Amino acid sequence: MDIFDALRQDHRQLEKLFQQALADKQKAESFDLFRRLFAAHTDAEQRFFYLEVEAAGLKKIILVYVEEHNLADLLLDELMDMNGQEENWIAKLTLLTDLIRMHITKEEKELFPLVERTLSSDKKKEILNNYLMVQ
Repeated sequence: MDIFDALRQDHRQLEKLFQQALADKQKAESFDLFRRLFAAHTDAEQRFFYLEVEAAGLKKIILVYVEEHNLADLLLDELMDMNGQEENWIAKLTLLTDLIRMHITKEEKELFPLVERTLSSDKKKEILNNYLMVQ
């Protein structure tokens, strides 16, 4: 497994959980699990993966991905302030999942190939080890 496999694995897990949260009658449980995984994933991704990508000279590219995380965090905060019964709860969750889907697609199709070519094998292993330690 490399860092890209680990990130993709987290992405698939997030996609599964937000589908559950959209379909689940017990929205709060599925949403809470999704929220916790998303927080852990974005924290580790930004601390280890994005930081090294920035250091490799790709800061302008990474800024967009960080802002997408920030926007998702804002929507998550709004959803956390709701009880899941409000009329617009599903609409906000749908917007959040659409944002995250777009983010994941861009990351996997655009960022990962660029980083794969930019970072050394040793640096990618180091990032993976750090990433897995906090997961």
